[in-house]
Amino acid sequence: MIDYSISDLEELVIGRAISSLSVNDLNQHTEELLKDPKFLPGMNGLYDFSGIEMITGSPNEFVRLADSISDKEQIPVRAKVAVVCELDSSLHKALIGYRLMVSNSAVEYEFFSSEQAARSWLARTDINS
Repeated sequence: MIDYSISDLEELVIGRAISSLSVNDLNQHTEELLKDPKFLPGMNGLYDFSGIEMITGSPNEFVRLADSISDKEQIPVRAKVAVVCELDSSLHKALIGYRLMVSNSAVEYEFFSSEQAARSWLARTDINS
């Protein structure tokens, strides 16, 4: 399960998963977020998955999620998502694979070992950096 809040001041989605993470959790979170009246297209995201070692789910679930994220009708505006996680963990490797699957989407993903580095990247205005 992903707990999240939306910072109006920062125009930022701030999310966290504590003990476990599944592809289904990511899918449910995406659906919740798109229905949240405070969420605006193009809003960046900061997710703390530092306590998560791996993600569960089938390859088919990853493909379905990637297809929905890549749908320009659902997510038409460019945004950046920074994920804080243990680099070189099973989770990190799975998320790198996921990033490849959504490379044609409007969302750019990057992974960091610290929140400070993630926030620095999000603050950059050149979206492809």
